[in-house]
Amino acid sequence: MSHLLFLIVLNSAMLPVEGGQDDMAARHYELASSLLSQDRLTQAGDEIRRALTLIPRWPAALNLSGVIAQRQGRIEDAILIFKKILSFHPDHLTVATNLGNAFLSQGDHRKALRHFDRVLELDSANSKAWAGRSRALLIDDRIKEAYSAALRADECSPKDPETLILLSRLNFKQGQISQGLERARQVGELAWENGQGQRYLGLFLLEHQQFHAALPHLERALELGARDGPLLQSLGYGYLTASQLTKALPRLEESIIADPQNAKSYYLLGIGYEMQGRYAEAVDQLGKVLRLQPSHLEATHRFGVNLYKQGSPDKAWEAFKEVLQREPKRVEALYYQSLILLLKDDYVKGAALLQKLLTLDEQHVAAYFKLAQIYTRLGKKEEARYAR
Repeated sequence: MSHLLFLIVLNSAMLPVEGGQDDMAARHYELASSLLSQDRLTQAGDEIRRALTLIPRWPAALNLSGVIAQRQGRIEDAILIFKKILSFHPDHLTVATNLGNAFLSQGDHRKALRHFDRVLELDSANSKAWAGRSRALLIDDRIKEAYSAALRADECSPKDPETLILLSRLNFKQGQISQGLERARQVGELAWENGQGQRYLGLFLLEHQQFHAALPHLERALELGARDGPLLQSLGYGYLTASQLTKALPRLEESIIADPQNAKSYYLLGIGYEMQGRYAEAVDQLGKVLRLQPSHLEATHRFGVNLYKQGSPDKAWEAFKEVLQREPKRVEALYYQSLILLLKDDYVKGAALLQKLLTLDEQHVAAYFKLAQIYTRLGKKEEARYAR
């Protein structure tokens, strides 16, 4: 279920008549539509090209070829196709709406708005144009106007899943969490047997930090066969954020088997192991992240943390040194370096590092606590009292 709906069906007057070449073109068109619904974009493109070879100016086939181009990320091609159709059918609402959505996917909300408004001039009850207008206004951060347009879309076509998702997004944007969740629940009911729909809904809820609400939809997507590395990773992330480690770690381990080159899965698994106190295993996973993405700053920092907790302070120091070369004001890296200095009984340098840290974050309670311990050992009673 894409967040940008492209309309495929044109009116019957634009379909070819039965018989011979036209009948063959219609079969290619129907097969392309079926393949598109299965996300088999390459095969769908091949079939629609065959239809257009037989009838080059057939609007329905041209429109479908534009939809396929859009789904493949060839936005400029899609725009040219939709414009070509409008050059000989200037008031065709489906194609004009698709053109607006194509501009919208480019981030050009002004051009998109012009096309949606043109559709609404001709058909004020066109729900897809109202929804498109809402998305264009949302890009322009005109939230209240976007919400009004989305409500109009819902009035024109009640219980449309994409409109409900749009309204839910706008609810979250306005801090209306319960309304956003209620609309998402309605979408979940409508798309209960749709694996891709459940996946999209789950990812949408994760995006809005609704982790507990997202997880049943992602699990349902798995039940319906939408099983791949990214989905397993998303589930693992959701369970990890919800602190359900016994469910998070197996999903993340599965995601790595499905997609062994995805650094994010190793990173999340490393964090999960750290949360369980399995520091050596966390170091192993974070090391894999750094082999795939050597410049991954967060992985470098967590690598250092887990090396320290594992009992390898010298190796941890090198990791924190690299972090601080790239981000000199990284407070936690400074804190862990101070701890390493304390392990070496280098209290003077440790205290200096903690003082530097506190100029960056004067509310860092643990730093004051360690500083009090250092000053006590150094016999500086007043400084220790102040730090405490």
